[in-house]
Amino acid sequence: MTLIVATKRENFAVLAADRLHGGVSLQCAPKVVCHPDTAIPIAFAIAGCSSLCLKGKPAPSTEHVLDFAKEVVSANDLELELIAARLERRGCPGVEKARLAMQIFIALVRNGKASVGVQCFDFKAGKLAANLSKECLRILPPKIEPAYQIQDWNSLHDPAISDPGAIVGHARMLVEKGIAYERSLNSGENKWCGGGVEVVLVTSTGARLV
Repeated sequence: MTLIVATKRENFAVLAADRLHGGVSLQCAPKVVCHPDTAIPIAFAIAGCSSLCLKGKPAPSTEHVLDFAKEVVSANDLELELIAARLERRGCPGVEKARLAMQIFIALVRNGKASVGVQCFDFKAGKLAANLSKECLRILPPKIEPAYQIQDWNSLHDPAISDPGAIVGHARMLVEKGIAYERSLNSGENKWCGGGVEVVLVTSTGARLV
């Protein structure tokens, strides 16, 4: 399972996620994807299905999203609804066959204004359905929800806290807190999340891990 949090302020956005924890070959693999051109201000984080079909072969979901990111080539592409629609048209090869759910978090900045959302893929009435959410900006294993208080989430989205460094630090703390709590439930071992933490800051100058 996955632990991802997202937030934004007027001119920047933050994504934080644990690294994929499970399986020898995928141990500690990343769930965050920055645009390969670091000057293009868009980043993604992936929850759910960890492997998709890319060019006819199985590949980590992050490679599928990275391949999609290469299609984002200009500021005109940096619109949340447009990115979500293009992800929907592209589909998620492998998700439909396996009948699994998948969530792709999107964070971008266009003309100095930040946007965040989650493109959710799931099965409804026997077919893959996509839905863009701008409200539920976190995903975590239900068993670790007791680790948090409402103030943890309020502070993440509090507009009065506008320093990027402070928000990056708070987002990182939230993921670390969930990992530590989950470890406490399993005699010192993590079973659902906990392969490390990655945080990406998206500003008008690009997206970078911090």
